[in-house]
Amino acid sequence: MKNTESKKVNILIWTSSFYPNLGGLQSATSEFATYLKHCQYNVQVLTNRYPIKLKEFELISGIQVNRYLFLSNPYLYLKRKRIDLFFGWFLIKPYTILKLLFFFLKFKPSIVNIHFPDN
Repeated sequence: MKNTESKKVNILIWTSSFYPNLGGLQSATSEFATYLKHCQYNVQVLTNRYPIKLKEFELISGIQVNRYLFLSNPYLYLKRKRIDLFFGWFLIKPYTILKLLFFFLKFKPSIVNIHFPDN
């Protein structure tokens, strides 16, 4: 007997901020993710880990939330005299890009919905 059950579509919502941070973007992406989950899609959220005290991986209302540390343009850190973040960027950014690569290879999203990533 053939398995006629279709595979769920993987949808990634990539947003610069997500719940528990509060605001219009966070509310909109949270509602959108909840709606897609209700429609039986396999939904995950990718967002900035800010503030740093937030968990890197968390399940919120049945939706997997993945938080990575996205830093701004390193020259902005020099301009603001944040030498620590300027040099930290050169260590953290490649590590984050590598983690993103592995995340995409593992999750294999069919659709990526982007809301101001890495701004």
